[in-house]
Amino acid sequence: MQAYMRLMNRRPLLGPCITTAFLFGTGDIVAQQLVDRKGVKDHDWVRTGRLSLYGGAVFAPIVVNWYKVALDQFAFAPIAVGLFFTCTGLMEGKSVEQVKKKLDSSYKDTLIANWTLFIPFQTINMAVS
Repeated sequence: MQAYMRLMNRRPLLGPCITTAFLFGTGDIVAQQLVDRKGVKDHDWVRTGRLSLYGGAVFAPIVVNWYKVALDQFAFAPIAVGLFFTCTGLMEGKSVEQVKKKLDSSYKDTLIANWTLFIPFQTINMAVS
């Protein structure tokens, strides 16, 4: 476990790629043996290899940072947009009613514009960082 954690610290993309390749391969072995009941003789090892390769080389590099983008954009952004309109409105001396009207008229369009711009940028940002 310590070796794996060292790998994760030194190579933050390689560790998840290896783990995901292992899990995809293991999942295929389970599917072929326990679900399809192929037995070792009829096991399709090429299929297992393809799934491991896909998991480690394609799926993991995409997904490893996607959860951060999803959390940022679908948990934090809706709160941040609402806080922005509320705080700036109150700091401008607007009444609570005026702030509510601004939220009603602008929140949805602003959040959609945020997603349009920041989902692609955050995906790149979190993949590079």
